[in-house]
Amino acid sequence: MLRRFHGLIDHAPSAAFVDGLAEPDPVLFDTLVSMGTGTSAALSLIGDDAGYMLSRGGDGKYLASVMLPGRYEEATAGADTAALAIVGALAIALHDVLPIPADYFDNASQTPFRLN
Repeated sequence: MLRRFHGLIDHAPSAAFVDGLAEPDPVLFDTLVSMGTGTSAALSLIGDDAGYMLSRGGDGKYLASVMLPGRYEEATAGADTAALAIVGALAIALHDVLPIPADYFDNASQTPFRLN
């Protein structure tokens, strides 16, 4: 799933579709996946200007939340592995979520949503 998601990011029709995601070196990314370090590979997809939280419950399930730049909502997904939770949250964040207009908070009495 990590490789498939990485491939989709690489073939996005515009950089605006994947704003907030990083473009890890393909060889390094594939090496991380091949070595079984899926969590590191998944985290390498998150850009420096995006926020994320990752937690693990007592039952062993993982929960990941991501906040992409220019968005007003976080996206959350759960899975059996940290890597799948992160990729799931990223996929949800990218699906049908439009960026906030640049002047949105100039005219609103709100502040941007935070992950804490």
